[in-house]
Amino acid sequence: MTLIEEIAENLFVLSTLVPANGRSWLPPGTTGLEPFNRYLALSNSDALLIDTGPRAHRATVLEALDRMVGARRLTVMVTRSELDCISNVGAVVDRFPDLRVIGVMKNLPLLGLVHMERTPRSGLTAERMPMGRTLSDYGFERFKPMPPVIKTLSTIWMIDEVSGALFTSDSFSADLMRRPDDPLVRRDVEDVPSPATLRRHVLAKFDWLSQANKASLLSNWNRFFTDVRPAAIAPGLGRIQMGQDLVSRIIRDYKTAIFD
Repeated sequence: MTLIEEIAENLFVLSTLVPANGRSWLPPGTTGLEPFNRYLALSNSDALLIDTGPRAHRATVLEALDRMVGARRLTVMVTRSELDCISNVGAVVDRFPDLRVIGVMKNLPLLGLVHMERTPRSGLTAERMPMGRTLSDYGFERFKPMPPVIKTLSTIWMIDEVSGALFTSDSFSADLMRRPDDPLVRRDVEDVPSPATLRRHVLAKFDWLSQANKASLLSNWNRFFTDVRPAAIAPGLGRIQMGQDLVSRIIRDYKTAIFD
């Protein structure tokens, strides 16, 4: 089942809740439900899908897209070349022939990493998206890709300059749901994960940080969050954080977890 929630005007999260079961990017002993998030922005004539989800969620993701995209032209933005982002690219291409795929991968043939049941149309390519330039060519001037502060593979963050939502791919992903009726969108600090919990999650995914000289990363972090003051954090995994005060707290706690 895909949960659909509007998190800002014409901006939706399509989320599937999966029990924590020892996935490699989660610390040992993690319990609860991990949201797997895709984001869909709509305008009168265009739709933008941020990531496509893993293979296990294909049917419900396609059903949601069929219902919501309609006759709009669809663009798929891939935030990184990992299976929880790209596994359904081929199926989406099959379903929406008038489609464009964009990402930031320099050396990987993105469409060569996915399987399509039908022969793709002539000329279908994955376009490389430069950092810092808006998606105006794709009908969404409000979205601007940005280089992430911390990554392993080629990864993109993106800011929605209208709603203030910062899409962070596999970062800021430690806040899981305890029960299915917990809100997917967090708006308060009740039971917010501690910096120690955040650190365990960060090091489970980015284990190289424990050995890194983090001086330049800290400078990049400070520079990024001086220039960008998000009103929401929208990760590919985990709960969404909504509200300026909460987001400021979360950013501060992650900074403590990573650098202190």
